[in-house]
Amino acid sequence: PRSNAGEANANTRHPRRYCAVVAPTDAERVARDETIATLEKAVAAVWPRATARVFGSSLTRLELPSSDVDVVVFGSSGPSRLRALARELEGTAARGS
Repeated sequence: PRSNAGEANANTRHPRRYCAVVAPTDAERVARDETIATLEKAVAAVWPRATARVFGSSLTRLELPSSDVDVVVFGSSGPSRLRALARELEGTAARGS
């Protein structure tokens, strides 16, 4: 039987090169991580017992620079939950923290 080892190696090299080219830069990853940390702090400020969990490509580090950040919040309560979180995030931005 013929060996396809060389062909298989070539097929894995190209996707790896592509991933290296399209992957976020270190600065983009730092900015994404800082954004997630800001969101987690805002969630804790609005709902002290709640937790924010990242999932999807940001969690697995398979994100692209243009990818969104998937987050679910457990333990939030009250009416207008998104508005409460938005106000906290706006205050964070205004404070520059």
